[in-house]
Amino acid sequence: MTTSGYFQQVMKVFVSPLWGNIFALCTTVSYFRMELGDKFRVVKPFLCSAESSNDAVQHVMHDVVPRLHLVCSNRGGSFTPYDWDLGLPEDRLYDGLALKLALDCVQLASPFFICIIGDNYGSYRPEDDADVQTDTSKLENHWIDLNITTAVDSGYTWLLDESYRHTSLFEMKIIQATVMNNDSQFCRFYMKESAKSGDSNVSSFEKFKLQQLKAGLANKGLHVTYFRDTNSLKEALLKDWEAIIDQLFPKFDTLCISQYTVFYCIRLIDTWFYL
Repeated sequence: MTTSGYFQQVMKVFVSPLWGNIFALCTTVSYFRMELGDKFRVVKPFLCSAESSNDAVQHVMHDVVPRLHLVCSNRGGSFTPYDWDLGLPEDRLYDGLALKLALDCVQLASPFFICIIGDNYGSYRPEDDADVQTDTSKLENHWIDLNITTAVDSGYTWLLDESYRHTSLFEMKIIQATVMNNDSQFCRFYMKESAKSGDSNVSSFEKFKLQQLKAGLANKGLHVTYFRDTNSLKEALLKDWEAIIDQLFPKFDTLCISQYTVFYCIRLIDTWFYL
């Protein structure tokens, strides 16, 4: 027997019994990566803001999102937020579908949620209004009640709770993401540091509700970051969501590398044995 033939026999005796176990291990790795990892390969957070202008959201969509999408795509994923404040036609607000569609998207995006909180609280029912009007024949001129009623009819019955009577549509999205979905692991809130002078056009009730909202988010232990301007907002978003992406699918996926390396070695050695 030649030296080469003897070496092949030795390798078959000592190494071949391992092939089945190695193959089983690789198959198991593939299964767990498929069941656990691929669930979050598409990162699609719901993005909302109550700013009077959409400048902050536009900067996020045009500057931050492409960079995060590139990070994800390099690891086999994608980052494509629901850009609610930019993508909703204005007539959706007045035909009663806006809130229902928004809450649907919040659920679809769960557990991912991005919320930018500025100096505005958003649209809400006046503090002197009575209970939500559910008679659709009387809702022609009260578009907020129409939105709430449509959402309630679609299953969001918690909106009729008395404690939410004067809650803004903006805060309702936050409640759906953090309370009703019961999963705030990847919810991120970005609060603008308010100017000392304040906005004279904002009512005292709206100021109170906004401060109550901000304090409530902080007291619940949710992930809150404060920003001064657009640049600091973009920096905070990039830092937070790059960390989330690293957590969901690490930069150096050693399991994946090991898996393909083992399969490649098995293929080469088996081919060499049975030539």
